[in-house]
Amino acid sequence: MGSQPESSNASRRTGGTAYPFGMSPRVLIVDDEPVLVRLLEVNFRSAGFEVRTALRGEEAVAEAAAEAPDVVVLDLGLPDMDGEEVLRRLGQLPGMGGVPIVIVSGTDRDATPGRGYASGVFAHLTKPADPAALVETARRAIAARD
Repeated sequence: MGSQPESSNASRRTGGTAYPFGMSPRVLIVDDEPVLVRLLEVNFRSAGFEVRTALRGEEAVAEAAAEAPDVVVLDLGLPDMDGEEVLRRLGQLPGMGGVPIVIVSGTDRDATPGRGYASGVFAHLTKPADPAALVETARRAIAARD
């Protein structure tokens, strides 16, 4: 028979965006620190997100090409590719136009003026970022897109 919905609403609300039953907002988390990726994955899943992860830039581009996320959480300091290059490649993918990017980086936004902001970046958070604040920022980014 399948699982029963938790409520009788026709859709589930997530941060201002309605998702039909069985659908969750999709986040792609891109960071080269496996422990941090796992921590964020747990937090986003518990907040109702479908989570995809990538530890390298090439992997992030491949994940986004396979299925466009609703929001990307991106570390700029990846070992195989600069964050700017990841942003550029993501922006060239079909279905990625308008997908908001939340930068989580060890560098302060003011230390890299203008970096990425012309490429769909919604927010820049400095590491260590509070996971709950990051989830809320991702929700706001999705809501702002809709």
